[in-house]
Amino acid sequence: MFIMATDPTEAMTDEKLLGDVLERLPNPALDPARKAALGARLTERLAASNRATVLPGIAAIRADEGDWHRIGEGVRIKPLRANLADGTQTSLWRIDAGARVPKHAHHHEEECLVVSGQIVMAGVRYQTGDFVLAGDGSEHPEFLAETDTTLLIRGQLEAGLRPVFARALGLVA
Repeated sequence: MFIMATDPTEAMTDEKLLGDVLERLPNPALDPARKAALGARLTERLAASNRATVLPGIAAIRADEGDWHRIGEGVRIKPLRANLADGTQTSLWRIDAGARVPKHAHHHEEECLVVSGQIVMAGVRYQTGDFVLAGDGSEHPEFLAETDTTLLIRGQLEAGLRPVFARALGLVA
């Protein structure tokens, strides 16, 4: 990871910055264990500040943040957002190769982007980059993940998924 130094033309690593900070401490004769502990705390804080929201009104969930929740055989979801006021959600779905998602109805629109992999629904293959819109009142048949697949889903927050979103996002179910 790189951050900007005092001189904006000089990029420095976290390790170099940490060394510079430790050299400027009032007591440079810190014992090695204390110096290592301080270094670990500073490194942790640097990492946290690099992940923090830096713009008002902007929030992010990094790829390595959040938990995946099993909701079926070979199917896991990672809740990203829920809007309880309008009953919608955004989530990532990981579906193992060979796993199936059962037939279900949509009482509201559902948007699906195939982030990676491919699924087959009613004989039609959808692959990386394809966008599928299930309209209000539509029903789609069971679909199969032909490969390990990741989907980005935005749609209705189904009652059965509310507890998963509540746990993951700290909402009242």
